[in-house]
Amino acid sequence: MLRYDQRPDGSVIEPGVTENDRLIELAWGGVANVVVAETLFHLAEQGFWPEAEDRVRQMIEAILHFADGGFQVQDGPCRGAWWNGYIVEQRRFASRYGRAHVETPNQGFVNYFLYRLWSLGATRDPDLPRRIEHNCTRFLQSIERPEGGVEYARYTDGRTGQSRFYEDYTRGYACGTAMTALSWLCAWRLTGIPDYRQQAKRLFDFLVDETARNEWRFLEYDTTGADTAAPAWVLIALCEAIQDLDCPAYRQAADRTFDLLWILRYHVQPDMERYKAKEAVWGGRMLIKGGMVHGSTPGSRQGSHAAHIRYDFPLAFEQYWRLTGRSKAYAAMIGYLNFQTWHQFTRTDLPIGTGTTTEQCSLVWDYVQDTAQIKHSNPLVMLALTPWLQCLGTNAEITLAQRPDANSLCLDLHSLGEAPTWLEWDRPARIYDEGELIGPGPATRFVLPPRQRRRLKAIVACSDSSP
Repeated sequence: MLRYDQRPDGSVIEPGVTENDRLIELAWGGVANVVVAETLFHLAEQGFWPEAEDRVRQMIEAILHFADGGFQVQDGPCRGAWWNGYIVEQRRFASRYGRAHVETPNQGFVNYFLYRLWSLGATRDPDLPRRIEHNCTRFLQSIERPEGGVEYARYTDGRTGQSRFYEDYTRGYACGTAMTALSWLCAWRLTGIPDYRQQAKRLFDFLVDETARNEWRFLEYDTTGADTAAPAWVLIALCEAIQDLDCPAYRQAADRTFDLLWILRYHVQPDMERYKAKEAVWGGRMLIKGGMVHGSTPGSRQGSHAAHIRYDFPLAFEQYWRLTGRSKAYAAMIGYLNFQTWHQFTRTDLPIGTGTTTEQCSLVWDYVQDTAQIKHSNPLVMLALTPWLQCLGTNAEITLAQRPDANSLCLDLHSLGEAPTWLEWDRPARIYDEGELIGPGPATRFVLPPRQRRRLKAIVACSDSSP
C-alpha cells in the first residue's frame, strides 16, 4: 500500500494513514522486488517451487523493461536514477511516500541484487549491466559532494532530498555512500572498466574515514536518529569491497561495524508474558532473543520501540562470517534467523497469508503489528543455509566455526560443565576428531566428554571432499 503524508495535489493526509493504492517497490519499503527475485530463484533451484523460475525471469524483465525502462528516470537532473516504486492506480513512478523523489541507498540495493541475479545465472539480459553502468555514470556520479561521499536523496526536479518528515538532507550519510561505492564495484565487476574500480575505492576510503570521525553513528534510512539497518548495509558493502580491494582499513572498519551490531543485539530472552497475546492471535511467539534494537538513539522515529524483522541483518552477518569465520558472526546470524522464525504467522484458519511474519516485535503494550509485508517475510538467508550440513548441539562453547564448502563443517568446541556434549548432524557424515576418522562409517551423532576441547570436522558421506 502507498504510504505518504501529502498527496501530489498538496492536500495533507493524517500522519500514519496509508492509502490503498498498490505500490510496486524495487528496493526499500514493504516489498524489495529485486530481493524477492533472488529469493524465488533459490526456491526454484532447491525444488521448493520449480515454477518460480519463470516468475524470476518475468520480474527481471519488468524491472529492466516495464514502461520502456521507466524504472530508471528518463531525463532531468536525476536521469539514470532508479525509482523505488510504481503506483498502479495512478500509473506513475514515485518514492515510498508518493513523491517525485529518489533515494541514494535504493540505487545500491537495486544495483547490488541485479548484479547478484546476473552472477547466479538467473538472467543474461544484456541490458542489466548497461542499466547498472548507466545508473553509476549518469546519476551517482552527478550527486557527489565536494567534501566526499554523495547526496542522500534528491527530488527529480533537482531540489534537495528530504526525509519522510520533509526535513532536508543537508549532507551525505554512511549508508548512501556505502551503497554508491558498492554500485561502482558491481559496475566494475560486470564491465572490467578500471575507472569504475577506482571510483569504488575512492568512495570506500571516504566511507571508512567518515564513519571513524563520526564514532560509528549511522543515520537512519529515511528519518532522524541512529539505527542498525544502516550499519548492516555498510557491513555488507565492506565485506564485498574486501574481496576485491586490498586495503587493511576496510577489514578494520568491518570488524568495528560488526562489533557495533553485536552490541545492539538482544542477547537474552526477557520475560514477555504480558506481551504474548499480541502475536498469539496470529500464531506467532513473543520472543526477542537474537533480534536487533532498531532505533538506537533517544527520540528515534524509526522503530524505537521495536525489533524489526528484515533480511538485511542476517545477510550482513552471513557475509561477515563467510569473510572472517568468527563464531560470534555465526551466532548472530543463526540467532537472528531463530528470532525471525518465532514471529511467523502459523495459523491456517485466518484469512491472512500463513508463513508471513510481522514487520517488527514491538515492546509497546498497546501497539499491535497486524500487517505482514513481503520484505519483512523474506527467507533469503534461510534459503542460502538450506543446502549446508547442519549441526545441533548442547552444552558446548563454539570458539571457531568454518565451512570449507556446503558439505562440510569444522568446529572448535569446548564442552562445558560436568555433562557430556551431544552433537547431531542433519545427515550422515564422516566425523573426524583432531584429524582422525571416528567409527567405521558415516554417523549422525558425536558425544564429547565433559570439560574437553576438540577440533571436529564433519563431511557429508556422499561428498568427495577430503578430510
